[in-house]
Amino acid sequence: MSTVLRMARFDSGRLVPADVWLRKLITDAMAESSEISSVVIGDHQGLPIAGVVRGSVPVMTVTAMATMAAHSAEEAAAELDLDRPTQMVVETSRGDLVMIPLREWNAYLIALVSPMSSGTPTEDVLNRLASAVSEALANI
Repeated sequence: MSTVLRMARFDSGRLVPADVWLRKLITDAMAESSEISSVVIGDHQGLPIAGVVRGSVPVMTVTAMATMAAHSAEEAAAELDLDRPTQMVVETSRGDLVMIPLREWNAYLIALVSPMSSGTPTEDVLNRLASAVSEALANI
């Protein structure tokens, strides 16, 4: 997936810029769960494709570092003969960094959320968002 701006045809059949559609999907997910403070879709090189960030989060830095961490986790799992991770979480006392691979697009959904526990509604929202983003990318 290139970070070049492309057009996509959605719902009503009209063309909209792909990054506008992706930001709408992200905004809708963030509205569904107030625990999600920022979401960025990053390509395999750590460059942001689209995102919505609240506050002063350094998007380029977070996207690059999160992509590197996710890629390393995938390599470690492969080296240990484990299945590919479906989600990676960096837990801290102030919030969590959630990385979900978008395998068919060689990209990642990267979210900053308040501290989560397994099975929370926020996790469901992020998984649905990852599916919606993958579907949207297929239409670009």
